[in-house]
Amino acid sequence: MARRRSVLIVDRSDENRLVLREALERRGLTILEAPGNEVGVRLAREHCPDLVVLDLEAGSVEVESTLNAAGNYGDTPLVLLGTVAARQSVSSRQFVAKPFRYAPLIARIEAMLQQRSSASINGGDQRRSDRRHASG
Repeated sequence: MARRRSVLIVDRSDENRLVLREALERRGLTILEAPGNEVGVRLAREHCPDLVVLDLEAGSVEVESTLNAAGNYGDTPLVLLGTVAARQSVSSRQFVAKPFRYAPLIARIEAMLQQRSSASINGGDQRRSDRRHASG
């Protein structure tokens, strides 16, 4: 039986977390939620999500820095939400400017998870296993 893919949403906005959670759960994803950085980092370490959605206005840049500094999270795709001027999406980091529409954001999350699934067929499952052992 295949493991359900998971998404961690770190956002102060209850509404954003609710809308994203409901839409992504309907697509068969496991959703983890955090209203702030401390909980977000703890959940990321405990569950090693397949993708993380970070609201930059919630101070979540610290979450990205903390995860990267802790190691083993560099390959986790991030969707960064915020008023980021002239930022471009690169590899596993996608910037989504606010205000955003939910449908395109959800489509982007699904596309990134699909890319990750394709990559895991070629060795990504070992990295996930390594992360779990390193965090546990």
